[in-house]
Amino acid sequence: MFLCSLVKIYKEKDWKEYLTYVCQKQYSNLKSLFRSVIRTSNLTYQYSGSTPISFPDFKVESGHALLIHGDSGCGKTTLLHLIAGLRRPTNGQILVKDTIVSNLNTPQMDQFRGQYIGIVYQQSYFIESLSIWDNLLISPYAVSKSKAKAIANRLCIKDVLHRYPKQLSVGQQQ
Repeated sequence: MFLCSLVKIYKEKDWKEYLTYVCQKQYSNLKSLFRSVIRTSNLTYQYSGSTPISFPDFKVESGHALLIHGDSGCGKTTLLHLIAGLRRPTNGQILVKDTIVSNLNTPQMDQFRGQYIGIVYQQSYFIESLSIWDNLLISPYAVSKSKAKAIANRLCIKDVLHRYPKQLSVGQQQ
């Protein structure tokens, strides 16, 4: 139906050229649905004075999930920190959305992370003597009360803003 209406609209003009463009764009969008969103290669990380951790190469395509499991201390959290740009790899490459994040400098990584990467920490870091609202206001991401309200709405936490961290479940804190 969409293509039929395009033909009618562009009947007078060179609609074949336009239709070809639309089809190519649709194909391009479809291809992008199946491209890798995260890809790593030859990735290693070494904490000071310890043995390097080597990670297997992997890719995660759009719409897919990846389960990371292993024994305590094997590097699961380190891998997540590397992907999120919180740590820099000793060797190897990390691509997120076709950007080599391991090559970004700190301000570029901060901007990229803020735009494309969401992080939920295992343990929350609130100032216990402040309400959730006040904790939100001191966040570097909430530069104004209106932005803080928008963040609270997006996170669906506007009903708990008056509470204190100890009054929330661990899931709510995350």
